[in-house]
Amino acid sequence: MVKSLIDAGVLDELTLVISPVVAGGGRRRLFPADSPPTTFELVDATSTSTGAIIATYRPTAPRG
Repeated sequence: MVKSLIDAGVLDELTLVISPVVAGGGRRRLFPADSPPTTFELVDATSTSTGAIIATYRPTAPRG
């Protein structure tokens, strides 16, 4: 779902909550391995008392 918003050019911000927790069952990718790269810039990051990081990113214009 997120990737389709990025591909359509309608995503203004992406906020991720990154928790310092190990979960079983393997890892899942946020974006498919065969998707074209998209660059983002970090615009804000806050750590919580539990050690989680709330990071906000904005897509950057493609360079060419």
